[in-house]
Amino acid sequence: MALVKRLHSEEGGLDCKDLQNTWSGIPAAIEALVEENSIICIRNKTSPRVLYYNLEPPVKVDEQFKDLWHKTVIPTNPTDLQKVLIQVGLKSKAQAEKEEEDKKRLLKEEQAELKRKKRNKGKRKLKLTNTHLGSHIDLSQDYIAGTSNSTKKIKVGN
Repeated sequence: MALVKRLHSEEGGLDCKDLQNTWSGIPAAIEALVEENSIICIRNKTSPRVLYYNLEPPVKVDEQFKDLWHKTVIPTNPTDLQKVLIQVGLKSKAQAEKEEEDKKRLLKEEQAELKRKKRNKGKRKLKLTNTHLGSHIDLSQDYIAGTSNSTKKIKVGN
């Protein structure tokens, strides 16, 4: 337990060489703590080199999930893998990225179309036809009261 407390207080790992000089039973203690998942041991071929405190408790995985995981067959050929993914309803990353790019391109095209329509709408020339005035007033000339331009006198203002 003293070893676990010391490993917990250390920021980095603890070198095994330092421990082997202190107690002759240290290899058995290290193995026991590794089995309990209290420490993590980085090894050099056969002998432990550096020890770390295990901050995370071991994760318990259901046996049924493990069996399903090991029974899953993954095709080695990438084209076969892509076909299987499509059959299941999943997409490959490349296909998803391509669809995303297509959506962005279509959105840009729609926005450009709207801008063109707005520009064209503003430039539209209107032909003014004042048919309600009939042929009494010539709108191509300025109005001057009492001239031949108008047959009726129009009162402007109050």
